[in-house]
Amino acid sequence: MANGGQLSITSEFSQDYITIRVKDTGVGMTKEQIDRLGEPFYSTKGPKGTGLGMMVVHSIVRALYGTIWVESEEGIGTTFYFEFPTIKPFMKNDG
Repeated sequence: MANGGQLSITSEFSQDYITIRVKDTGVGMTKEQIDRLGEPFYSTKGPKGTGLGMMVVHSIVRALYGTIWVESEEGIGTTFYFEFPTIKPFMKNDG
């Protein structure tokens, strides 16, 4: 958000999942940009980005058995959703 804007981070919790939502009022992304997120060396920042950040984010989310999805509209902003299973499904039932 080079010219300013709003950033909000919210979370929701259920018995099985934790969802984190990161929303901005930036320039938004095209469908093509969204489809390429997470590819090595692809950046929406042009020459100022290495393209490694989202690849690392995708790796961390996968390692935690989570999912990530993006909604964006050009000129409106972007929302990233991160969903992770709660610890309960990973615990053994010893009773």
